[in-house]
Amino acid sequence: MAAAALGSIACGQDAARVARVDPANGLPFGFVDNPPAGSSVGWRVRVAGWALDDQGIAEIRIFLDDHLVATTAPDTARPDVAKVFPELARRQGRVGWSREIDMPQGSHTIVVQAVDRLGLSRDLGAFPVTRPR
Repeated sequence: MAAAALGSIACGQDAARVARVDPANGLPFGFVDNPPAGSSVGWRVRVAGWALDDQGIAEIRIFLDDHLVATTAPDTARPDVAKVFPELARRQGRVGWSREIDMPQGSHTIVVQAVDRLGLSRDLGAFPVTRPR
């Protein structure tokens, strides 16, 4: 009986979550301008780029070697992006973002993820970098 009750609770929570899904909502997309893949970096690394979504971008997540190390949000105008995606850029406003992270010595992978206001996410890329010893 307890298992059935737990199962129905989980189904109820899942049903509530599914009710908020908008099938017309597209995944976020964007580009990471910095750092270039394969680059040699210092102890502080500026990770920067742009992201767009039909619902707007809620958060940019930056991972270092599979660990979340920073979050940010779009806060910079990007006229170059607005020229290519005028309708989305106009709706969202600022689409550029930037954040500095600390980099330990050695070889690492930076992964950047964009999350829209409805919670959908997409990796914008994975970038190997090295901080020389």
